[in-house]
Formats: sequence, C-alpha cells, structure tokens
Amino acid sequence: MKNNQIYIGLLLFLLAISMNFVKAQNSLIIKFNDGSQTGSLLSTIDRITFSGGNLLLKKTDTTSSSLIISDIDKLSFGVFSGIPEVFTDETSLMVYPSPATDYIVLKNPPAGEINIIVFRLDGSVLMNKKLSNALQKIDISNFANGLYLLKVNNKTLKFTKQ
Repeated sequence: MKNNQIYIGLLLFLLAISMNFVKAQNSLIIKFNDGSQTGSLLSTIDRITFSGGNLLLKKTDTTSSSLIISDIDKLSFGVFSGIPEVFTDETSLMVYPSPATDYIVLKNPPAGEINIIVFRLDGSVLMNKKLSNALQKIDISNFANGLYLLKVNNKTLKFTKQ
C-alpha cells in the first residue's frame, strides 16, 4: 500500500513537470541550413501546409509565409527568443554584475571614449551618454526591475536589474 502511494506521488510529480514543459513550448522554431533561425508563436499560426517543395505558414492575421523546404535544416517546438545566445571568452566585452541592483560596470571595454545606450525591451531609450573612463560605474538604481539591453559602441549586451 505504501509503495503504491509513493508510485502515485511520483507519477503526479512527473505529470506536473511534463505539463509545465508542454506549456513552455509556445513557438515553432525553424532553423535554416545557413545557421539562421526564425520563430513564430503557435498562437499566431492558423495552418501549416506543404506544397510543391515549400512549407506554407498561414498566420491568424491573414498573412502567410512560404519557405523552401530544402533551405530548412530543422523544425522544432520550443521557446523562441529573438536574442541569440552569446558565447564569450575572457577578452570579450561584458557587463557585470548581472543581476545588478544599483550599478553596472563594463569588463574589457574598448579603449578611448565610448558611447553607451541602455534600452528597455520595447526599444525605449533610458540612457544615452559618453564615458571617458570606461571603468566607471553606470548608475541604474532608478530603473525598474527587468531585462535591459546595453549598446556599447556597436556591440549589444544584456543585463538584468533586480
């Protein structure tokens, strides 16, 4: 009897985890042979069909896309983000701490005067200034908690404010 309760509890736990995993799969992700990828929210896709060597996506807003099947490397379901994963080494430009509370600092900044711009994810510019000393602290204490993009000259980094 006790073993049955353990098995039922384990089964319910695994079921709960799998339901959360399924809920997280909100996008159709298409990876192309050239390494690029695109994603569409499943809630915006009305119909997926194949015709004459093409993948046709009909969207709920009545627009459609036609993709050549031979250009597609992989179709998958998951959570798509328009921000690609960034791999860095010890000499790459980085922002720390992240998550931050009051300030951020640049690690390995470019030499000379630099221009920094801080964006919210909706594209609003919160800060735009030039730094002569790239090692100085950048005050973010008045920002709301969330994810931000920091553009340093022509490189974009992301950081979190807590």
